[in-house]
Formats: sequence, C-alpha cells, structure tokens
Amino acid sequence: MAEGGEVSHFCSRDQKHEVGCEYFADGGTMEDPLHKDPSHSVASFLAHSGLHGLIHMGHDVDEDALDKYNLSVKKGHKHFDKKIEHLFSGGEVEKSDHSKSRDLIHDWISKGGITHDIHQEFLPQEIQDFAKGGEAKKKSHKTPAIHDHPVQHSYPEQNILLQVAKGRMSNYLNGLRPQENAPRLTFDSKPDDREQKRSYQKALHIAAHPLSVLEEAKKGTLEPEHIRHLKSLHPEVDDVIQKKLTERITKDQLSGKKPSYKVRQSMSMLLGSPLGSEMSQSNMQAVQATFQSKQQPQQQGQPPARGKKSASSLSKMDDSYLTRSNALTARQQKV
Repeated sequence: MAEGGEVSHFCSRDQKHEVGCEYFADGGTMEDPLHKDPSHSVASFLAHSGLHGLIHMGHDVDEDALDKYNLSVKKGHKHFDKKIEHLFSGGEVEKSDHSKSRDLIHDWISKGGITHDIHQEFLPQEIQDFAKGGEAKKKSHKTPAIHDHPVQHSYPEQNILLQVAKGRMSNYLNGLRPQENAPRLTFDSKPDDREQKRSYQKALHIAAHPLSVLEEAKKGTLEPEHIRHLKSLHPEVDDVIQKKLTERITKDQLSGKKPSYKVRQSMSMLLGSPLGSEMSQSNMQAVQATFQSKQQPQQQGQPPARGKKSASSLSKMDDSYLTRSNALTARQQKV
C-alpha cells in the first residue's frame, strides 16, 4: 500500500514518479525537497562529487545511475551544513586526500575536456570486426555522455545546469593549464611558468573539492585566489555558501557568539564585505599608516653609510688634505 492507496504500477527508475508507483510505498512525496531548487541540487551534487563526479556521469548510465545521483545530492546537502557549522565550532580541519580526483580531472583536461567529450559523442568511432569468413559489418560506437544519463528524464533542468557547469569548468581549467610546448622564438629561454602551475593545481583542487575553501577559512589560510577560482568554477556552490553562511552568522549574532578573528576575516572574504569595524577598509588603511609612521623616524635617525662623509664634516678638515672636488665643496660651505 502506498501513501495515497494501493500501488497500481511500478515505474522505471529513470522516469518521473507518479502517484500510484512504488516510490510512494517507501515514504516518498510528490515533491522531493532535495530537488525543489534545481540550482541548489546541482550545487549539492558538485559539493559532494566535484568535477570528477560530473565526468564519471558520462560513463555511468546503468539502472542505478539515478539513485547514485540522488544520493550524491543528499550527501552534498549535508556537507554544506557540516562545513558551515564547523567554522563556528572548535576542532581541527579534517584531512582528506583528493589527489586521485585531481589527476582524473587533469587527464580529462589534457585530452581536451568538454571538446573531447563532444568529439566522442557526435563523431562515433567505427569498430571493425572480423568473422570466420572475412570482414564483418562495421559497427558504430560512441562514448556515453551526460546527455544519455537518466537525470535527463527525471530532472531536465538540472541536466542542463550540469552540462553548462561541465563546459564552464573545462574552459576555465584549460585556460589556466600551462602549455608544455608554448610558442617562442629560436633563442628565447623557456618561460618561467612555476606561478601558473601553482595556480592551476590550486584550481584543480577546488574543481575536485569546492568546499575546500571552507576548510581554508577554518584554518585562516583563505586567499583571494581561492575565492576567484571558486566563483569561476562553481558559482552555484559559492551562492549556496553565501546564503548558508549569512543565515548562520545571523543565528550567532542573536545569541552573542562569534568565531575566532581569523575565521571572521575569512568569512568577510567569502561574503565580500567586512563583518566588523576592525576589518573595514578605512581602519585597515589607518593601521598601515600608523605602521609606516613608526618606521620613518628610524630611517631618518640612521647614521650615514660607512665610507661616506657628510658635507658638514668636510668643512672641518684642513684644506690641504681635501681633494679638489671636496675642497670646492668646503669653500662653498664657508661662504
């Protein structure tokens, strides 16, 4: 028996659920709260699975594919709340290894990223088989893509957003990736791309694990570059972080609690606005000006460099010991 009565039929997993299907026998509802907001659901999927999960979707079209997607969305919802809550509580940041995910994304980008997928999907490769009597009929084969995923039928809006996200991240990472054989003139040295490699690796990490920015915020090591990569790669995730962070800050403000200074500073960077007067731009400039004014008297009171004589000391020396130029300077001082 279902919630609304007897189960009249059993639906396919990759189709929308109807009132009489077995989905409601397990306590489901007509409107799954996890999928009310398509953008939020996509953000939750990416928060849990990252870009590598999106790449895998193109090759995962079995009967459990939709269940796996729903599970990722559900876990992503929990990850958001857990990471945000951790900013306001004690405890160390969880250590996690995402090297395999980064390697998978890098390999995908090196092959061409989204361009490679489109090539594989719309330009099928012909596979030649041989029978006992000779050459058999050629078969057409193409790599499965996200377009073939069951989510296309159950959540078409989310499917579109996932495709857009995949293309956006592919283009961004490909633009950051250092070129192995960058064009240069015959006698030009190889350009120093160490800074570009560092930035690319940081972007790969955020592509694989977007909520790592909250881990950096907890440690007080969040940088503007982290936020720039997040906004470019995962704008949906960034939007949810800002909303949930604002809600959680309001809750603590009413109870009179506040996290440590380094965490508050990171929160200000994530929200793009100061959360305290000490973090305002005018106060930061005042602190810098005070620091500079303290440094100036020390610089003014420094003795003249060794090996150089001041102009006043030249006038005290006997003219016979002065060089021609120094003697001229000494005479000008006496006038």
